[in-house]
Amino acid sequence: MTLLILSLYTGLLIMVGIRRPRNGTDGFFFASHKLGALWVGVTLTASWVGAASTLVTLQQAAEKGHAALWVMAVPTLLTLMVFFFITGFIRKHAFTTLPRLIRKVYGGWVTNAAAALIFIYLILLTSSQFVAWGQFLKGMLNLPYTSAVLGGAVLVCSYSAVGGFLAVVRTDGVQLVLLGTALIVMYLIVGQDAVESIPRGMTRFLAGAGDHGLMVFSFTLAWVISPVVWQRVAAARTTRCARLGILVAAAAVLALYLMVIPTGVALAPLASESGEVLAGLQRALPLWACSLVFLGLGSAILSTADTALNLAAMTLSLDLLNSSKSNSLPRARWGTFAAAVLSATAALRLPSILQTLGVASEIMAAGLFVPGMAALFLSRPSPRAGAFSLATGGGFALVSSLNAFGLPLSLPHWPASLPWGLGLSLMGFCCGYLCDRRCRSATKTNVFARKGNGGDGPLSGG
Repeated sequence: MTLLILSLYTGLLIMVGIRRPRNGTDGFFFASHKLGALWVGVTLTASWVGAASTLVTLQQAAEKGHAALWVMAVPTLLTLMVFFFITGFIRKHAFTTLPRLIRKVYGGWVTNAAAALIFIYLILLTSSQFVAWGQFLKGMLNLPYTSAVLGGAVLVCSYSAVGGFLAVVRTDGVQLVLLGTALIVMYLIVGQDAVESIPRGMTRFLAGAGDHGLMVFSFTLAWVISPVVWQRVAAARTTRCARLGILVAAAAVLALYLMVIPTGVALAPLASESGEVLAGLQRALPLWACSLVFLGLGSAILSTADTALNLAAMTLSLDLLNSSKSNSLPRARWGTFAAAVLSATAALRLPSILQTLGVASEIMAAGLFVPGMAALFLSRPSPRAGAFSLATGGGFALVSSLNAFGLPLSLPHWPASLPWGLGLSLMGFCCGYLCDRRCRSATKTNVFARKGNGGDGPLSGG
């Protein structure tokens, strides 16, 4: 029964997603900048409510109650709040990709290094969703983990490579409807009677701040600089549409989390017996509801996977390979395929959703948050500031991430490593900025000196 539903679901996604985009790479990656506010909100919500928002949050809620809101809900809402205020700056700079914005301030070398760092982050983000898909099918259908990961990669790649960003947006709409329906059913059957009292829930929520502070900090900084929201802000028809879409997404995300948390709390006894929240969920739901929840949670995973895959292909095609012309659409599709292969390979190596997301977020937060946000506000070129910041923060994050791949290093693990990486990035930026100011002052002095010498020449000759 569930296999039949999975087959029908796969066919539906391919049918909805496979439609060739217009206007070359601009249509493939930005939907020709014609998204309305509702579609911006839909695709933002579907992209954000992925594996960590559902499977990890359910597990955390079963273990920690309302303190699980700190894991994904708080950083998500903080990030959307930040974007509501900086959307005007992004639209003002006519943003297409973050490295192209960085190029205006820091120059070519920093742009290429930033693009490479973003690409690594997006590969890890995509792989975290493939990890979730593999674990999900293994738990629900008892499929081999490797086969499930590879099958998910083929499915997402099939419609993303053909339809591009519009395919992602259209399938996001389908997946969000399925996810919302599934969460409502889960809440009504399992979670409604397990809502903690407001004083007890707030106590447990506030008590979790100390344990999850660094995690919230890491995810928020990484997601603010991540291309996920930037792409959707750029694809919106107007700045007003982008801001309204962000508000729609914030309201939808909050509503979804307020259904996930009570459900996870209710599953605590069943999850403790089996050791897995999915097994407890299967025992708590009737067969028809299990099938619906299967579709909903699977949709949550794939809606984030296709977003990250499309962005990885965009970074590879537009920034690393510099393929911005309309006739470079085949290269964009091959970029989607290459990103899918790399992500699936990483998923087979890193079988932990939260660990993979943590490594990815540290790379973005430590490597790109400081120079990326500064690029929005700097009015003069500062190549050394960007280079020093990227080299110190990004270099530390890449070396620290080797811990996750099993290489024993005497470095703190994520999230304890984040303050070190971010501090190095900020220090590097400040040192580079001072060097840039000194160079500009020296250049001005030399210019005035040459002008002065040039002005004295005729007088002395006369």
